[in-house]
Amino acid sequence: MKSLFYTISANLGNFILSTIAVLIIPLLLKPEQFSSLKTFELYLSYAGFFHLGFSDGFFINIANKKINEHDNIKIRSFMVLLLILVGTLSLILFSCMFIIGDQNIKVLSIFLLINIILVNLNTFISFVIQADQNFVLYSKILFGQKLVYVLGVIILLVLNARYYFYFMYLYTIINFIILSYYLYKFKKIFLGRIFLDKEILKTFYFYTKKGLIIMIGNLTTLSILGLDRIFINLNFTRKDFGIYSFAYTVVSMYAIVINSLSSVLYPTLARKKLEELNVYYKKLKLLIISLTLPVFISALIAKYILYYFFIEYRESIPIFLAMVPIVSMNLLSVICISNFSKRIGKQKNIILINSIWISIGLILMLLIKEMNSLIYIILINVFVNFVTFLINDFKLCMEINISKKYFLVSNIILLLIITGYVLYIEGIVSIL
Repeated sequence: MKSLFYTISANLGNFILSTIAVLIIPLLLKPEQFSSLKTFELYLSYAGFFHLGFSDGFFINIANKKINEHDNIKIRSFMVLLLILVGTLSLILFSCMFIIGDQNIKVLSIFLLINIILVNLNTFISFVIQADQNFVLYSKILFGQKLVYVLGVIILLVLNARYYFYFMYLYTIINFIILSYYLYKFKKIFLGRIFLDKEILKTFYFYTKKGLIIMIGNLTTLSILGLDRIFINLNFTRKDFGIYSFAYTVVSMYAIVINSLSSVLYPTLARKKLEELNVYYKKLKLLIISLTLPVFISALIAKYILYYFFIEYRESIPIFLAMVPIVSMNLLSVICISNFSKRIGKQKNIILINSIWISIGLILMLLIKEMNSLIYIILINVFVNFVTFLINDFKLCMEINISKKYFLVSNIILLLIITGYVLYIEGIVSIL
């Protein structure tokens, strides 16, 4: 409980700092510039694909074990192999983008190359920290990362820096600082001798193979949650994506505090017996559903702030209101479904279901593309997310012996809350 308290407290601080950043950045960047920054963030969110599952497989293996001195040499060796793997794949991506892209894409590719490597190394090290149950330090690092980012944003505001690549510089500097801090703080673990012998290579391959399914599952979950984001980025104008991205950024702030559960959840679940999981799942799901209503109410209040203080982004208000239900789907899918499925080794179910519904969602979006309406694209994503969650939730409930009655009652409550909200905002959107 102490670890959870520290983690939630740090994420509450992150929420406050994120709010400050969200309020400042749109004052500096016009929608087109904001669009370029968010395109960078969108591509960077898929950085986890480049480890090909190794980091997930490694984390699964050590999450319920205590790290000792003997493990340090192995961890260093794994980190070097990870650097080679991620560096090679990101260099291939960089080369392709640099050759075929325009000037903006070339600039974007340089920052992506560097940050994909930094993010993967930082994620690997953070997994070691979490596996060792050092959640207090991990929470402090999260808070420090956001604090430095906000200070950087304030400096850019003072300097009147109105170009998106300044913010990509900021991302790069922060990721480098975090990696440097990790290596200094845990130099006994991450700095020293390495062995790249046959056994290490074989173990690296084993973890990659074991984590590949988890990585693909995470990738499909991320894709289905951001289906509209990807579609709009590829098929609409830069300004449209900028307006959409502003709404998406505001909505994303809701998930920060609750997502703090995710960082401590899997190591906790890994130490629980399988027969105990149903109790934890029911409590966690009800907690998230109970938070849905206050989230919706606060969104209706937030629309007035957006209207009066962000004149250039007023077009984003209907989009913001339509996107809010995805917060609930995000929390339930990422925190509940992904972590519990990972614990019982049923990630393949998620991959199959998500892949099918990603295809259905894309087909529906293509059918209404000519209507040129961001709202309809987003509502399709809400529908696809909800149906996907229901199917994954049902399968998981059956796996961990949760009754069909609980499944029906809990999801009917969730459906009623979302339906009431959607019907209410339909009138607001029509007025706007």
